[in-house]
This record gives sequence, structure tokens and C-alpha cells, in this order.
Amino acid sequence: MNLFRWKTLSFALLCAGVALFVLCAVFSLPNWALTALGALALCAIMAFPVINLLFWHCPYCKKRLPWKELAREDLETCPFCGETLPSRSKEETPKA
Repeated sequence: MNLFRWKTLSFALLCAGVALFVLCAVFSLPNWALTALGALALCAIMAFPVINLLFWHCPYCKKRLPWKELAREDLETCPFCGETLPSRSKEETPKA
């Protein structure tokens, strides 16, 4: 999986976690359901920074890309080494 797919997955987990927290807050659910959904929501939200820390880096120089770059849709080159990042459509990563 290339870094843009990891980015998409992390944002999807973040949104799902927030949605589950809202679901727990809005609806009156049994205690076991609140606990289960709350734990699932917390895991999904905590996966966001973990995935980004592990996978949001340049595949060439291995430096971690800046967090502010997560929101950019037009990121094409590494700000550190200047190499062109793999395309969103390609699954290939460079061989080091």
C-alpha cells in the first residue's frame, strides 16, 4: 500500500471513531454497548496518529513528512530530498 492509501485509511478511521463517539453520546444504549462502542471508537481514533507515524514518510529518504502535509492533496515531491512521491494510482514503492 502506498503512502496516500495509508493516509486515506487513517482519515477514514479517524472519522469512524468520531462517528462512533457521537453515536454513543446521542443514543441511549445499554452499558455494555456503550463500553464496546466507546472502546472501538477510541481504538479507531488512536489508529490515526499511529498509522501516520509509521507510514507517513518519504519512501526514498525515509524522513517523516510534515503533519501539515497530511491535508494537502497536491503533495507530489518530498520537501526534504525533492524526489517525486509515488503516484496515488500506483502501488509500487521504490526498492532501497
